[in-house]
Amino acid sequence: MINILLIDHALDEPKSVRCLLPELQTNQFTIDSATDDASILAALSRNDFDVCLIDSILGDGLTLVGRLSKLGRKMPIILVTSNNAGEVLAATRNGVADCLIRDELTSAGLECSVWSVVDQDRAVALQDQHERRYLALFDYSDATIFTCDLYGKFTSINRAGERLMGFTEEEALRQNLFELVAPEYLVVVLKVIQQAIEAQRGITSELVLITKETDTLLVEICAHPVCRYGRSIELQVIARIIEKETSRLQMTQATHVVGIELKDRTDSTNKNLAA
Repeated sequence: MINILLIDHALDEPKSVRCLLPELQTNQFTIDSATDDASILAALSRNDFDVCLIDSILGDGLTLVGRLSKLGRKMPIILVTSNNAGEVLAATRNGVADCLIRDELTSAGLECSVWSVVDQDRAVALQDQHERRYLALFDYSDATIFTCDLYGKFTSINRAGERLMGFTEEEALRQNLFELVAPEYLVVVLKVIQQAIEAQRGITSELVLITKETDTLLVEICAHPVCRYGRSIELQVIARIIEKETSRLQMTQATHVVGIELKDRTDSTNKNLAA
């Protein structure tokens, strides 16, 4: 069932939405009519509408659109207009979902427009709901999750990822995945991206990430392709720490100390042999 609010300013017009309403399937639509601000407010207080039909011969259609917007009621609007491109363009710029040309009004065209606009609005609302759920899961997950384009540039990172890598979100979005992977694993990353795009599924692998503090992290990643209009546009990566290693600076310093100790021992051994 679709609930329709009809704002009717075409009472004396022989070709109007009101004249076509008896031809609509009454078991699929409920219609409340309003002609002025008081009756519009009364109708809005009684019902939540799926769509608003504005039919006016007074040239105030866009004014009525503005009034609805000020009332804070978000619903798609269908506006009956004259056969004037400028009027249609102005309506579109003001957020009207569809325009019906008065001279071409038919019950079938009216019904098709209503179903199309309402279905599209419901699909957008459902998509928004899914996105809100996804963002909540993304942001509050304990797992490290980030997205990057096919060239490695970060496009998003969740809070767990910020904590793991030591970057704020703003800092992370200036980074490139290839710069945060240990050089010996660059080939691995390239192969994962290629395989994920070609197979269109998640690809799992291990690699070493370098944090902001230059710590190295051995992680297992699962990279999934993100598609739009049938094309892969970025990757969503979930990372899990396998092992936290010492920083590269510490490794270099440790290697340097070990090298000095070995040299001293070698020199001492050579002196003893010479004696």
